[in-house]
Amino acid sequence: MDNLIIRSEAAGDSFAIVGLHAAAFTYGMGMAEAILTCVLRNRQCFDPELSIVAELGGRVIGHVLFTPQTFTAKGEEIRGDILAPIAVLPEFQKQGVGARLIREGHARAAAKGFVLSLLIGHADYYPRYGYEQKLWGRHQLQIRLEDIPSLPQGMEERRVEEPDLAELERMWSRWFQDASLAVKPGPSLTDWLSPGRGVQAAVVMKEGCRCGYIRYDKADPGKPLCVLARDTEALSWICSYLKSKMAPQESGALLLPLPLASRQLQNWAIPCSEVFHTSSERMLHLLNPHHPALSEYRSGVQAGVVLPGPVLWPVEFDVC
Repeated sequence: MDNLIIRSEAAGDSFAIVGLHAAAFTYGMGMAEAILTCVLRNRQCFDPELSIVAELGGRVIGHVLFTPQTFTAKGEEIRGDILAPIAVLPEFQKQGVGARLIREGHARAAAKGFVLSLLIGHADYYPRYGYEQKLWGRHQLQIRLEDIPSLPQGMEERRVEEPDLAELERMWSRWFQDASLAVKPGPSLTDWLSPGRGVQAAVVMKEGCRCGYIRYDKADPGKPLCVLARDTEALSWICSYLKSKMAPQESGALLLPLPLASRQLQNWAIPCSEVFHTSSERMLHLLNPHHPALSEYRSGVQAGVVLPGPVLWPVEFDVC
């Protein structure tokens, strides 16, 4: 495609970008990636230079979005991005359009000082562009429902508000400071409220005092998307609260998405087991392979001495 133009998205491209994502992703009845693109475009950290289109004959035929994100590796903050989504119109697929978009995005991100790019995607496609498999995963604490204490009085949830943000950031740091790799939530209100239909993001209160934060699908509260607590006592209260939201006849366990390496769990009273899962689709590309913390992380994971990091997706991905 000699006449293919790779450029930053322009103000008039929005409709074409939404349309091509709707046309390219056909696995469902809706247009989740198209909506995701719109939601990510409205993030405070959105960078139009990292929203890249492929134009042919005046027509937008491809698009990729790299969203800037702060990561942490053992408490050290690192600048990187999340690659999602990427799409090419069906009639132009398998002609190298996606490859040019990804390589251009990598070059621009590296020039901005980003040191990693993270995604979940096709295990046979993305390794062509430097993405390495099984470099992050899912950490969960599995707690039997019968081991969860009775619900204490005065438990309720309410909407997240601006005055909560500093304390929620401290809670996140308290639990994730020991994580080998994690995605750090942003500092704005929209980084904590979910745009997902049926997803509840709330501050948990006990007798009028803030004790934690939960984000969960209201249809499946036993598998929350994010849980933070002031301390382990508050975490026990939150477990009781989540259990109370599960169907009375439900049996099994509550699964909390918390880093298995967290020191906060050492003296927790509730018995639990550790659950870890990764897959070939969970990939990471080092834009700067010489970055000390990241190269140490990668070599540790590959050697089997470091558990892949507990990556929780930003709230915007709840629309998918």
